[in-house]
Amino acid sequence: MDQSYSDLTGSLNRLTLANAAATPLPSSPSLLSPKDATQRTMLTNMPAPRRTPSSDSLRDERRKSTPSLKKRLSTASLRSVSLNTGPSSPRADSSRRSSDLAGSPTGVASPAIMPQRPGFTPEPQLPTAASIAAEHFQREVDLHQVVNLKSKTAVIVHDACYGHRFSRPRATKNQLAQIVERPERIRACVLGISAAYVRLGRRHAGERYAPHPDLDVHMLPPPPFQIRKTSRTLALSDSAVTNVHGTQWMTDLKSMCDVSESRLALVGKELVKPPGPEGQESNGPALHEGDLYLCSESLNSFEGALGGVCEGIDTVLGPGPTKRAFVCIRPPGHHCSADWPSGFCWINNVHVGISYAALNHGVTHAAILDFDLHHGDGSQDITWNHNYKANTAPRNAAPHKKTAIGYYSLHDINSYPCEAGDPDKVRNASVCLDGAHGQSIWNVHLNTWETEDEFWTLYRTKYLVLLDKARNFLRQHTQRLSQNPHGPQPKAVIFISAGFDASEWESTGMQRHKVNVPTEFYARFTADVVRMSQEEDLGVDGRVISVLEGGYSDRALMSGVLSHLSGLGSESVDNSLASAMTNGMNISELKPKDTLQQPLAHSGYDKEWWSSSLLAEIEALVSPPPKPIKGERPSTLFNETDSFKAKKVNPHDRKSFSSPGMGTRPSIPPLPEVGWATATRELSKILIPAHRQTKSYRPEELNAEASRQRRDRQVALDGGINPAIIPPPPQVPNTEEKRQLRVRKAKSPTPYSPRPATPRQQAMRNKNRRRTIDANGLPDPSQESSPSLDASRRKSATHAAPISLELEPNITEEGPAAPSKSPAKPTSRKTSGGSRPSTPRRTASPRKAPPVPKVPTAFLPSKLSDEMTTSKDDNMDSLTSGLERVKLSMPNPLKNMPDPPRRNKPAHSPPNLASPAFPPTQAQKPQGPLQDLPVFTSTGPIPFATPENQTPNQGENRPPQTSAPETPENPGSQDSRPYYPL
Repeated sequence: MDQSYSDLTGSLNRLTLANAAATPLPSSPSLLSPKDATQRTMLTNMPAPRRTPSSDSLRDERRKSTPSLKKRLSTASLRSVSLNTGPSSPRADSSRRSSDLAGSPTGVASPAIMPQRPGFTPEPQLPTAASIAAEHFQREVDLHQVVNLKSKTAVIVHDACYGHRFSRPRATKNQLAQIVERPERIRACVLGISAAYVRLGRRHAGERYAPHPDLDVHMLPPPPFQIRKTSRTLALSDSAVTNVHGTQWMTDLKSMCDVSESRLALVGKELVKPPGPEGQESNGPALHEGDLYLCSESLNSFEGALGGVCEGIDTVLGPGPTKRAFVCIRPPGHHCSADWPSGFCWINNVHVGISYAALNHGVTHAAILDFDLHHGDGSQDITWNHNYKANTAPRNAAPHKKTAIGYYSLHDINSYPCEAGDPDKVRNASVCLDGAHGQSIWNVHLNTWETEDEFWTLYRTKYLVLLDKARNFLRQHTQRLSQNPHGPQPKAVIFISAGFDASEWESTGMQRHKVNVPTEFYARFTADVVRMSQEEDLGVDGRVISVLEGGYSDRALMSGVLSHLSGLGSESVDNSLASAMTNGMNISELKPKDTLQQPLAHSGYDKEWWSSSLLAEIEALVSPPPKPIKGERPSTLFNETDSFKAKKVNPHDRKSFSSPGMGTRPSIPPLPEVGWATATRELSKILIPAHRQTKSYRPEELNAEASRQRRDRQVALDGGINPAIIPPPPQVPNTEEKRQLRVRKAKSPTPYSPRPATPRQQAMRNKNRRRTIDANGLPDPSQESSPSLDASRRKSATHAAPISLELEPNITEEGPAAPSKSPAKPTSRKTSGGSRPSTPRRTASPRKAPPVPKVPTAFLPSKLSDEMTTSKDDNMDSLTSGLERVKLSMPNPLKNMPDPPRRNKPAHSPPNLASPAFPPTQAQKPQGPLQDLPVFTSTGPIPFATPENQTPNQGENRPPQTSAPETPENPGSQDSRPYYPL
């Protein structure tokens, strides 16, 4: 009894809520009687309440010979185990439950045996294929970062390469669609890397190493390639970079990157070279804005891409077993020459890698194999110049300056950069030199094909020539260095400029010349390069480094990278350790290691992996199409009502409330299988960073409103307009004050007060005010008239003295102008030549009061007339200073009027008006509205005409009139007089 009780106590201690559903409980050999309760109390040294026999216990005692039924996984079954009894009723009282808890070995109530109400038991979440794959690959990727898995191939990815994005303000959707070099390229490549890892590593359903919760990643064999996420950078000022591109261009590029965001936010253009020394303009043509752009993160992307290349070189040329590497970076670089970027390429990544390998690992010669659709004009140009300098370098020159480089390209001669037919571009893309002048450059043009058999014929007869030329170059330089015992030992490496824009799945824009290659080409060509690198007399020792170049369609990149890695990392692996591990786990559903659905086509890969159906499957999983929005169907009598839907019960969710003794253990569903598409998707989600932006800008992020906010934010960050971006306008020297622009003054916050009138405004206000001036020096007014004068002016005007507009209130013409009395109005009125000539006087508006005619001086006292002769000579000069004198010729309105009667000279004429220079003339009496006005002559004032001195025939026998003498102001004209425009 003691032994049985100890076993039951130990099993109870091992019970938990998690394994209660998976571990069957042992059946009780016998039922407890009332006397057994006392013995149990003595064993546990704990008091227990007294139990009385019941009908249930007597009935259970009569069933001792009945075999025990399967226990139901509930609190009642757990309680029966603790009591060492058989099935009990779920209607046990509270005292029994208290005793059961008190008699537990731990002395505390375990959560596993706590009573819970029905419906509140949490149901464990069943694992899915995606969750199993995500958990498994997360463990694998973490292991790849810290442990050298001794794989022959490595894949390098850099998160900083996502940052280089097109971000010019106010870019439309069509403009963004033309930018094919975008961050999504890296996402598509990562998807291809994941697919290659799943396929080559047999990490999917139906294979030996399919993801499983019990699969230990530390016991797996070396993977097909090791994935390394690096954050290494290489500065643009590093010697490995400046040896290729020079110091000046790298300095200018860094300056352009530093101010790119400020230029984009303020002026919208970032491709502006910094000025030369002493403020000189930069030489060379402007950068092409169609295929080049910069942003705030471009510098990090450039340096991160170079750091990824250096990481791949150190991995391959290091002491480890890794001999091949694929560097997944952007932007590309094979179009960039030593000092000129083009074709989305800012830095030649491959040539910088060769320079770094020569400086740090002693590489003596290297071969570049380029299978991008476009000719790598920048790589060929740098190769030519470097080989020329290496051949002419002195014997004691640095070893890295004498590194030999060979360039071999397979491209379309009709595509960029030869699409426009530039003779130099076409000629360079067709160069074929094999050792002449120290150059080893060979170009092969792609041809069209109809069937795959036709293409593979071209591949064997024409395209493999590139490998033959590269093989000859490597062998020649290896033999040359081996014959020199005092020189460096031969150490060569093969670089691949891997561009996938020649793929059959590339977009029609890139394939407008109908020249492409099947996807399997990348696998077979890469596998042939790997085999060539393992030849002994080439000095390569299997070292192959592939760097991403072109490829712009997501499907072309994904399938191309999958095919490329299938040829780069496909090798048979030793599965003995993993086989022993899996056999020990008794995973019977896994198939043998060599079981494949279809035969292998080439070196461990299957060309069906990149078939259109399988590519469509992964694309549908990664980017599912939007679900169509279905319209609501019209309700009919056959539609389900809401109450009916609420009453529907899923039979799988129905819970049974039967007795514990009659229940059965629910069956555990098998784990779902992880297909290759699910595994690929989950691995790519782990490799693509989630903490940063990995996609291009959207049109709504670059519209006018977003650009305005971007500008304001940049101005706030810079603390104002950056003078380096928007320089202030040049200061114009102050040569003439009269030609300076007026500065607009800020409005005063004080209440409004009227400003003093300007001379022009004052003249316009007082234009109807009349002033009498002396007639000396003026022509005879009898021959003058002014048709432009209005009626109001004519009523107050005289014929002997012309009327002048008042520009300033206190200035009159020279002459004895004095106030006089009017016969019609006996009151006298002072003119502007009064006792206060310097005080301006504001006149009434002509619209409010009609003008008052001036009284002739002949009817005023003589002493007042004498006082008016004291006017200053400089009044007219000050008035007309700075004005142009214009002479107007106007017809005389008095020409056709009858002659007035002759009158004697009045005895009271002022003596100062009688002058021999002005002979007496006959005055004419005006007709019409002017007949009541006085008429003036040069010999003195004439009184108003009266009916007594009028003759009956005024218009007959008119005597000739005497004209006024000529003066300098009025030469030879009787109808002209000086006029001063306002």
